[in-house]
Amino acid sequence: MNGKTLAGLVAAVVVAAMVLRPGAPDDWRIRNERPGAGPIVCFGDSLTAGFGAEPGRSYPDVLHELLGREVVNRGRNGETATDALERVDAIVALQPKVVVVTLGGNDMLQRLPIPQTVAAMTRIFDRLLDQGTMVAFVAIDPPLASSARMDAIRALCRQRGVLWIGDAMTGLWQDRTRMTDQIHPNAAGYRIMAERVAGALRPRL
Repeated sequence: MNGKTLAGLVAAVVVAAMVLRPGAPDDWRIRNERPGAGPIVCFGDSLTAGFGAEPGRSYPDVLHELLGREVVNRGRNGETATDALERVDAIVALQPKVVVVTLGGNDMLQRLPIPQTVAAMTRIFDRLLDQGTMVAFVAIDPPLASSARMDAIRALCRQRGVLWIGDAMTGLWQDRTRMTDQIHPNAAGYRIMAERVAGALRPRL
């Protein structure tokens, strides 16, 4: 895909995000679902890495426990979508059957342009999907933050056939018993996050 085509795609996704009803059901076809046995890779930023929880209590650790499948944690603190794009080939090399992506939070914090985030996410999704991997995206909904970035990624998920998991952190942000700071859950919060991710994945595996 050349730069001009990608720019056009990003523009279309951003426009779609503006008209897509936030409450609309996620009824699109998920590409590469029923992927069969094999590793699940959790790929993303500090929410994947498990910042704020003790070792072994990140959401990927709990996801392994809940699903009884190999789950590989490839989270990295502070990562933006563009940073993560540089690692996507290393994720493909793991030959995952499922990749659960959690990105965009640091893009919000750094106030990066939404089209930049969408362009990086497009390349990440396409690289993984083209390998026959089922891809899921874990959205975040921090209070007092604009939903525009996540809305744009949701529109991209719809377009590409990526599973959207929109409720993974709903209600956690304001619950001090489940957060270690304003951004990161503690072990109890990550367990809830893992339970919601597992619930979304199970019917598709």
